[in-house]
Amino acid sequence: MKPLKGGIFKGMAKANTLNNVFYRTNVTELPENLFEGMGANATSISLSSAFFGCEELASVPAGLFDPIETKVTNISNCFKNCTGLKSIPEGFGNSLTNLTNASNAFYGCEALESLPSEMFKGAAAKLSNLSSMFSGCTSLKSVPDGLFGFIAARNANFLNCFSACTSLKSVGADVFPSTVSTTGLNSTFSGCTSLTDISGKVFSKCGSVTTLMRTFYGCTALETLPSDLFAGMVKVNKFDQTFSGCTSLESIPEDLFAKNTAANNFSKMFYECVSLKAIPAGLFANNKNARDFNNMFYKCTSLTSVPEGLFTSCTAAQNFSYLFSGCTGIKMIPAGLFSSCKSAYDFSQTFAGCSSLQEIPEGLFDFVPSANTNVKFPYCFAYCTSLKTIPAALFDKALKASKFDYAFAGCTGLTGESPYSMYNGNKIHLYERKQYYSLGGFNNRITGTKCFYNCTGLSDYEDITTGWK
Repeated sequence: MKPLKGGIFKGMAKANTLNNVFYRTNVTELPENLFEGMGANATSISLSSAFFGCEELASVPAGLFDPIETKVTNISNCFKNCTGLKSIPEGFGNSLTNLTNASNAFYGCEALESLPSEMFKGAAAKLSNLSSMFSGCTSLKSVPDGLFGFIAARNANFLNCFSACTSLKSVGADVFPSTVSTTGLNSTFSGCTSLTDISGKVFSKCGSVTTLMRTFYGCTALETLPSDLFAGMVKVNKFDQTFSGCTSLESIPEDLFAKNTAANNFSKMFYECVSLKAIPAGLFANNKNARDFNNMFYKCTSLTSVPEGLFTSCTAAQNFSYLFSGCTGIKMIPAGLFSSCKSAYDFSQTFAGCSSLQEIPEGLFDFVPSANTNVKFPYCFAYCTSLKTIPAALFDKALKASKFDYAFAGCTGLTGESPYSMYNGNKIHLYERKQYYSLGGFNNRITGTKCFYNCTGLSDYEDITTGWK
């Protein structure tokens, strides 16, 4: 197709949509006056997918939308998969004062290397949907300071905005506005596998955000984090998979969550961060409202220890399932790790697969309220193959605990006697609790399927109830 001529829509005074108008055509060049003379009587104009898949289009003029500047409300998917588009000019979109939707606008523009510093600035009052706007722009190298910091529209949405930008190396300051929606930064940089440099001020204006889910998921080149990254996000209550799969991340700043006092969920936060070498003791010092830590350090295989006092301030904590599961380098657990967590009940697979763990400290679970029937330990220490012994009184305080299924399954190095509680001078082992529940105040619905599976070195292995081994 030859370059398009200007004014080809002249006379279309009532036209309100040009959706898909040049869909997957071989347009090579767009004139600045392409839309001249159209839409004079239209209340709004949609250009959704207008140039979708125009793979030979290499550039767009700065004033492309000027002739219909007050009419355009939607440019979603407008330049999606324009794989030859290399640049966006300064001032692009600045005249679109009624634009509300720019989702996927440049999605999959694989040749796009850079962005102008303040594109769409004229659309500040109404533009709110920028989800996946640059997703899959695999040549994009940086996000400039203040790129969208000027947006004033309420509930601005940046979901997946830069996801899968695999060449993106740096993100500047004040990129996002104060009007970001509560969940508007989920998956924003997910899959940016070259990202190494994040400004500590990137979210400085985002004080209304409450959820950061998968925001930096799979950023495999990221080695360090700025300590003030979340300092301005005082309302965040959910960090879910935020840095999950950041396989090069080696360290965490101790005050990373210092200002996030409302946070109650840290699930899968550093899931499979296999290069993480240490956890700062004061990481959760200000997070007394935190309840959910499930999978937080799952398969962080470079960790060798857990610091004293890590959860001292976390008095509301409830869920520690899979917390250190698969952390094959951890050799020891501090005795008072959970001592402040008197509401905790879920220890499913907490240390499962910690194949270097040699010892369980006395009193690890002494904080558990004896009357809590929700407390459970399935697979808690399963396949901790270096574990030598189990403290006899490990579960003494967890009288009403309900589930011990596979709790020590595959702990082939265990010796000595399995855990028991004393009653009137007699031992009542875990596998005997159901039988003697009325004597010791145990849970008569306790289950322990294969709790001691293949733990043949235990001195009482032959006495263990068949279903428990």
